[in-house]
Amino acid sequence: METFLFLTPLAAIFALVIAYVIARTVLSASRGSDRMIEISDAVRQGASAFMNRQYKTISYVAIVIIVLFAIVALTQSGDQATTWWWITIGFAVG
Repeated sequence: METFLFLTPLAAIFALVIAYVIARTVLSASRGSDRMIEISDAVRQGASAFMNRQYKTISYVAIVIIVLFAIVALTQSGDQATTWWWITIGFAVG
């Protein structure tokens, strides 16, 4: 058991070092020709528009679920109400 407690932080540090090395390698590489940069910029713009739409949609769904959880919490009493309020708060924060 003690071996695992020692290896976990070491593995995490090793993973961070490897991620840093890979990120530096990728970021230092050439972006390519002018045409490749043009295509890359178009893909980035499309991806950004898609992600903005996704976040908006997910926000609407999350608000509906939070309201439903709150309604359930209001209909409960005692420990169940407390549990449902914590579920609602946890979902909202998450």
